[in-house]
Amino acid sequence: MTRILNISSCPNPSDVDCSGVLVITPHRAAASALGKAYYSLPRLARGVLKEARGLELATDIMARHTLKGVLAKTIKNADPGSMAVRLKTIMQTVLRTGIDVDALIERGSPRVLELGLITKAYKAELLKDNLIDRAELLWAAAHCEPELRFLFIYGHHRARKEEIVFINAIAGEGSTFYLPCHGDGIFTGNREWAERLVTFGWQTADNTADSPQTTGQTLAANFTSPTKSPSGSDAIAYPNIESEVRGTLSRIKKMVVDGTDPYEIAIVCRDQEATHR
Repeated sequence: MTRILNISSCPNPSDVDCSGVLVITPHRAAASALGKAYYSLPRLARGVLKEARGLELATDIMARHTLKGVLAKTIKNADPGSMAVRLKTIMQTVLRTGIDVDALIERGSPRVLELGLITKAYKAELLKDNLIDRAELLWAAAHCEPELRFLFIYGHHRARKEEIVFINAIAGEGSTFYLPCHGDGIFTGNREWAERLVTFGWQTADNTADSPQTTGQTLAANFTSPTKSPSGSDAIAYPNIESEVRGTLSRIKKMVVDGTDPYEIAIVCRDQEATHR
């Protein structure tokens, strides 16, 4: 039995039998669409790290306190608080993507060398308490030889490097991973990852429907189509969130006035908190 990499541009796994397999999704909505309980890659990775190396995730407070302590010891006359804020994002990128810290120290410019030294010391301090930074979770779990699992992975349509690496490390025979690989430019990264996964033994499958059935599939097909095709959906760009909210409410009001049942109208937003504000 092989590992299946489904590269369909409009994946629709709702009819797939997921019994007897651990379903992995990035959020609860994807899990709900499959009729399964929510279980994420980070949750799986935490279990792997705990079992294999006895490690836990550092809390945000602990991580910040540790980084400030490292900075105070490493950089003379530095303001640990403000420097920690400046370094946080780039250091988390180093940890998240598995950049070789020793290589930064050996071959980097003075500033890169400094980053490498700080990151290495930060990791060492956390390990004293059997902790790792949250950003390092997937990468660390992927490199502790995890026990292979029978997985069904859906919803990571723009998967990051560390997600791909962890999935490849833990997915056992019979597992299925959905990674859309349309010819459009936005899927270039996915196509490159698909090619690499094939070299690791994954077998590609493409069951893209000839005519998409759901609204989301229709929009996706129209968006990636090289030629203009008829569509009943409009795409409108707004300069800011306030204009978007007002414009959306105005269109909804017109729909209701024209006879649309309010209970048939749904509003989908990327950031619910920002929209509420």
